Amino acid sequence: MASIRWLSILSLIWVLPSLAAAEDLERLGEQTPIENEARQVVELYNKAIQSHPNDPAVYRGRAEAYQRLEKFDLSLNDLNVCLRLAPKDALALASRARLWLRTGHNREAIADATASLQLSVNNAGAYGTRGLAYERSNDFARAVADYSESIRLHPTGLKYMLRGRCQEMLGNHNLAVADFTKGSSFQTAANDPRSNRPGN
Repeated sequence: MASIRWLSILSLIWVLPSLAAAEDLERLGEQTPIENEARQVVELYNKAIQSHPNDPAVYRGRAEAYQRLEKFDLSLNDLNVCLRLAPKDALALASRARLWLRTGHNREAIADATASLQLSVNNAGAYGTRGLAYERSNDFARAVADYSESIRLHPTGLKYMLRGRCQEMLGNHNLAVADFTKGSSFQTAANDPRSNRPGN
C-alpha cells in the first residue's frame, strides 16, 4: 500500500511541478491519514486533468486514489478514459484488474490481468491479482501457477500463504505445509528486531 502512495506522489511530482513543491507532496504522503491523503491526491489530479486532459497517466493516478476511497465507479471511469487514450497501458490494465477483483468480477479481473501481463511480463502484482481471481473462481491449479510467478518476481509471506491455501485445495498437503511454513517465516522475520539491522 505504501508503494502505491509513493507511486502516486512521485507521479504527481512529475505531472504537477507548478502546483506544489516536491517537499510539500512528500509531507502530504507522510502526515495525512490514507483517506484524507487520497482525497487531496484526487484534488491534485483534478487540477492536472484540467491542464493535461489527454495525459493517460493523470487519469490512471486519479483512478488509484478513487480505489483507495472505494469510489469504484469513478475509478472505473478514469481507467476506461486512460485506456481509450493509451490502449496498451499495462499499469492501467493491472489497476483495472485489481478494481474488478475488489468488486467481485473475477472473469474481468482475469482478462485485464492477462492483457497487462502480455504487455509487461514481469508484473508481480498482475500475477497476484490474476491468481486471486483464479482462486476465487475455484481454478486452483492456475492460481498456484500465478502465485508461483508472483513469488518468483517478488516473494512475500502473503503470497506463500495464498499459494499454500490453493495447494491444500488441490490435495497437495506437503506442498501446502511447505508454503505455510515459508509464509510464516516472512512474518517471523518481519517481527524480529534483528532483521532491521543493516546487512540483514
